[in-house]
Amino acid sequence: MSRINKNVSQKPAPKPAAAKNVSSNMPPAPKPQGTWITGDDGTPNVYVPASAQTHGQTPVQKPVNKPVNAKGTLSFGPGFQQATQGDLVAGGKLDINYDLGRFSKLLTNSHDGFPAWGVTAYVMAQPSGVIQEKQLVSFSDGQGSNHGPAQSVPASFDVPAGSTSVQVWFKNWTGADAPSAQYDSNFGRNYTFDVKQPA
Repeated sequence: MSRINKNVSQKPAPKPAAAKNVSSNMPPAPKPQGTWITGDDGTPNVYVPASAQTHGQTPVQKPVNKPVNAKGTLSFGPGFQQATQGDLVAGGKLDINYDLGRFSKLLTNSHDGFPAWGVTAYVMAQPSGVIQEKQLVSFSDGQGSNHGPAQSVPASFDVPAGSTSVQVWFKNWTGADAPSAQYDSNFGRNYTFDVKQPA
């Protein structure tokens, strides 16, 4: 009966021969469908897949938002009259003219000789709900002083892109030692104006 030697050493497997350089004999790997955008140094640095291109050729360019040159003017005159000039267009401008006489009793105040009151216009775009506010009263005397007589000044607002309407209201306020406020807001409903979309 023969004995099995479990300690028989096995010869190590021969190392595989070094792979030959066959890249020169192989056709180049096909490039994926798309476009390489080449940098200034001649090296491709951005790859745009065909799925993000027009007709698989040209990279898609984001549309440039052209400025809207339309401007509408809202005038709020005495006797609670409103007038509109021009068109209110999304992405355009809105100017507001306001007559301080719309308040039957204008609230005023001063502090240390400086005016401590004003009238603020509010414009809320719909449906975004974005609110802008600007002062409508100037006390400038034209010579660098803010002690002149109160005068109403127009204010310009942006009409945000995508707006379908704007709501407008006004606040006559006083500060310092006698804070108070009253509103011109169409009895709390606000003045609403439709906004057109750009062509």
